[in-house]
Amino acid sequence: MTTDERDRPAGNGNGLEHDQPADDRSLAPGTDIVAMWRRRRQASWRLEPLECCSCADPWPCRCHERAPSAKMIDAGADAAEHLLAAGLTPMFDIDTQRQLWRGGHHRLVHRLRSAYGLAS
Repeated sequence: MTTDERDRPAGNGNGLEHDQPADDRSLAPGTDIVAMWRRRRQASWRLEPLECCSCADPWPCRCHERAPSAKMIDAGADAAEHLLAAGLTPMFDIDTQRQLWRGGHHRLVHRLRSAYGLAS
């Protein structure tokens, strides 16, 4: 080890090198993600339904999400326009497309739906 290497800061303290890909840093080797999802789903079957709806698992429950503000809708439209200009197709679910439509971005929604191969 050189003097420079010894005198450098250790990083964020987690002992992981920065040159490793993100996938290698986020999960231990051999982690079975599918098994993790199965265990979570099975655990959700043992939970009582939430008070707000019939969801047993609070993670995918969307009851408490606020509607996007006009600023958020405009930002999403700007991001979509940027991706389209770069030759990429942004993917929006139908609810987001409806919010874009209500926000006045009609041409963008038509362009997106034609890019998805859907009738406008």
